[in-house]
Amino acid sequence: MEDEKALTKAEIAVAEAFTKADSEDATPEDGRRLLALLHEHPGALGFTVDMAGSAIEVVIRQMKTSEGNRALMHERLERLRKSLGGAEASQIERLLIDQVVICYLRMNLTDQSYENAMRNGGSFAAGSYWERKLSTVQYRYLRAIETLARVRKLMGVPMVQINIAAEGGQQVVSNA
Repeated sequence: MEDEKALTKAEIAVAEAFTKADSEDATPEDGRRLLALLHEHPGALGFTVDMAGSAIEVVIRQMKTSEGNRALMHERLERLRKSLGGAEASQIERLLIDQVVICYLRMNLTDQSYENAMRNGGSFAAGSYWERKLSTVQYRYLRAIETLARVRKLMGVPMVQINIAAEGGQQVVSNA
């Protein structure tokens, strides 16, 4: 049994229209045709446009690392996305999950750059720069997580049960 779902005729038509409208010799009519297809088949938009995925791809492509490390990064980010709710999440949750994933990637890359700069005998000015940059991306990451949690609380999404008490005891986190 294959995990991938088959493309519908509408998804294929939208993909073809997008390819034509995105080409260098595209006409205004090509753009109007794509918009008409998207209005007719709104479910095909998710198939063709993944803006968060595009942003992640740009960041990963700029990394100075091997293709193997890039592939591992893609897999790690996909697992993070799934662990946060992935496909089962509502549309607003998926938007916020994408932000958490992007912020996670940027924070870790900034942390790595900071460590590299300091390991190679960075100056006080460089250290100060990387500290500010790291603080900024950490703030954005934590804010994205907090916003996702807040939206889930408002939507009534059940929280997880965490057992951190002594033997036999449980601590339950609720939305109440």
